[in-house]
Amino acid sequence: MHYHHCVNQNIGDGEYGITTFSRFPILNRERHDLSVRSRIFGLRGTLRTDLQLDEAIRLHVFNVHLGLRVRERYHQRRRLLSESILLDDALQDPLIVLGDFNDRPISVVHPKFREYFADVSRINGR
Repeated sequence: MHYHHCVNQNIGDGEYGITTFSRFPILNRERHDLSVRSRIFGLRGTLRTDLQLDEAIRLHVFNVHLGLRVRERYHQRRRLLSESILLDDALQDPLIVLGDFNDRPISVVHPKFREYFADVSRINGR
């Protein structure tokens, strides 16, 4: 089992973070800060984990955990849909965005993401 873990915040003796697990080898690991600078919001990030599925196929996985407040998710969505993260021209292989969006399908994140990406739950009829 391979994994990519990143701590977003230390809390007492523990930590708060995000992890991507894979049975496939990890080629590249990267964390992007999605924190909205405010005393109300906690620290957030997204993990980019590039996997080698077989000799010819690579997969970019972006694991997100977005904030609880609408304003926070709006700023995080803008950051994710930038040329430095999800819309980077260097991303030539298939890409998956997954995780906890803390959002409903009709709210601030999903409609804008659908302009750029296919929603697999809709493709599969769920």
